[in-house]
Amino acid sequence: MKISIAIIILPFVFASGCKKDNPDLNEKYYFTGSIDNSPVQWELKATSDPAINSGDTSKYISTPRYFYTQWGFDCTTIDCDDDAAGTFVRERNHSNAIEVLYLQAAKTYDLNQLKPFFAPGSKPYGVERTSLYTQTQNGILVKYTENGMEWRSELGDQTGSTFESVEFKEPITNKDRYSNVWKARFSCKVYFNGLPPKTLQNCEIYGPAFYK
Repeated sequence: MKISIAIIILPFVFASGCKKDNPDLNEKYYFTGSIDNSPVQWELKATSDPAINSGDTSKYISTPRYFYTQWGFDCTTIDCDDDAAGTFVRERNHSNAIEVLYLQAAKTYDLNQLKPFFAPGSKPYGVERTSLYTQTQNGILVKYTENGMEWRSELGDQTGSTFESVEFKEPITNKDRYSNVWKARFSCKVYFNGLPPKTLQNCEIYGPAFYK
């Protein structure tokens, strides 16, 4: 038995005015690259966050993304949780999105234990276990949603795919809201049952990865 919980946390934050010399106004979050050879460039101001700026009408939204799955194991001896965290960019009024996470099997649900794995460097692709009789492969999960259909890296072969964590640091913008932002570059394939895979090439994503 497993219990899966996906979390998008939008805590209440007091809105505050920005001074003209505030560097936060210039920072951008984004997802760029190509999907099946078609260029993609999603970009938004780092201040375009619906939880702190309800009047914002930017085309895209970026937030941290978490999920965890609890399995019926003895947590004292076996990793009984699958914990994942990362960043997420989506179109505001359409069902298109990109989600990039690091997945780690663990004995407890504690997102802070994932942070060391975001350090710069190459990362393998991961696979979440699907039953009590399979094992988690720690690593990167890429989920790409197009027209409401979610294509996932873990559903197929990633031979020849690459992933590099470029930067993991404290935020410039909304320091009271986020604890970290993440930049990563990757090329991979994503899969949807019964259809040919989609190829993501020379992609880069930059956005908030952890809430305070």
